[in-house]
Amino acid sequence: MEKKAYLLYINEETDSSLDYSGLLPTNLLKTVPKLGLQYLHAVLKQHNFPVTLLDQEIEDLSLDSLISSFKDSPPLFVGIYSSERIQSATIKFIKQLRKTQKDLIIVVGGPDYFSYEDYLTSGCTFVCHGEGEKTIVEIAEYAKGERIFQSLKGISYVKDSAITLSAPQTPISNLDDLPFPTHDNILKYADFHYPGMKKPYVHMMTSRGCGYTCSYCSSPFMWGKGVRRRSIDNILAEIDYLVEKYNVHYISFKDDRFFPDLGWLHKFCNKLSERKYDLRFNCSACPSDFNENGKEKIDLLKKAGCDALIFGLQSTNKEILKQIHRNPNEVDILRPIIEYANKVKLFTVLEFIFGLPGDTVSSLENNIKYGLQVKPYFIQFNRLMVLKSSELHALRDKEQPICDLSTKQIRKIVLKGYLRFYLHPKIFIKNIDYILKNNPHWIIDAKMIWKYPFIIMSNYICSKKNKNNVQ
Repeated sequence: MEKKAYLLYINEETDSSLDYSGLLPTNLLKTVPKLGLQYLHAVLKQHNFPVTLLDQEIEDLSLDSLISSFKDSPPLFVGIYSSERIQSATIKFIKQLRKTQKDLIIVVGGPDYFSYEDYLTSGCTFVCHGEGEKTIVEIAEYAKGERIFQSLKGISYVKDSAITLSAPQTPISNLDDLPFPTHDNILKYADFHYPGMKKPYVHMMTSRGCGYTCSYCSSPFMWGKGVRRRSIDNILAEIDYLVEKYNVHYISFKDDRFFPDLGWLHKFCNKLSERKYDLRFNCSACPSDFNENGKEKIDLLKKAGCDALIFGLQSTNKEILKQIHRNPNEVDILRPIIEYANKVKLFTVLEFIFGLPGDTVSSLENNIKYGLQVKPYFIQFNRLMVLKSSELHALRDKEQPICDLSTKQIRKIVLKGYLRFYLHPKIFIKNIDYILKNNPHWIIDAKMIWKYPFIIMSNYICSKKNKNNVQ
């Protein structure tokens, strides 16, 4: 019987599935495709290895069910995606799997590969460092007896009770060489944070790398400091494939920076517009990318079907922006851009990071005030995660906190910020108007979102009562 590779996504622990305010469940409005695993799945199939992708967010993936499937299809190896957010759940699963499968090759990859020691000491065989498409094929060949161990690149492993790193893997120079990701169970994925979202819904990447060096980010270490881009024709070929095979209606582009310049954007948007697909998309952009020709870029995106644009401003404090290697002028650049995007009814998302070096009560409240002034459709206050792969992690003093604010203080500010923003009459009415005109069926599909204000208010009242009881 031919052995099969298993690629797994282990969901986060149920009791940790809350946003940074500690108030809102994060898994009720979105279940997103696992693009990294979908690429690996496609690459293994391209090389004729039997492979199954199992996502615990959408299907049963208990230890017992996995081992039961081994009886019908013996494992060539098991590959598990991991990030810092799901590290504890992944390690717990590895330990349990190792107890029952002593000789199984277990591979861990993903953005948390910098924690390779934690995974290796928990029972994993290899940790894949960085880009995984070449390495996963090498591991499959090794597991099948077609490659010698010494030729494996881009991994860490335990040898003679010591952790060893192999030679680094060569980055993929031409991303057009990659097969298109697979899309099994496509209808089980959705992200209702975007009111324009319609199923079938997928993730895509047009590039790897960013070009910026924000101190809190791991991208320069994960993908390298440069940017590798797929050709526009290759990107459009994938979009054609998605529409023709799966009737895809919505794409979320997961690039760190979606477009490099105005010329690229012109060519891409014009060619996509010519196809006249019933297709919408969202993408992320750095505010600095709109320093020149901002309105023209908004018009191009809107014409091509972009219905949501995500801006990671992170802070309105110019000194904090300097500290994290961001352009301090982004605060001023973004204001007229959001104003114009609102005018042309392009759904805008404004993201901040709370807890950055130098953050104070005043700086966080100024972030909220800025959001209320520019009035994007959606605002997100993200917790600072000090990623092991980031410059901030390397430079921080472990004896001192990143900023002088406690988690409790920040959560209190976040709570008030969400209440002030989402219950603001103009913002509330603007969102309702957008939904009714662009995707009224979303109101039914995303029914859980209407409970959010009540959840927030209930938690706010409870926190007040608990505070009074303590006093």
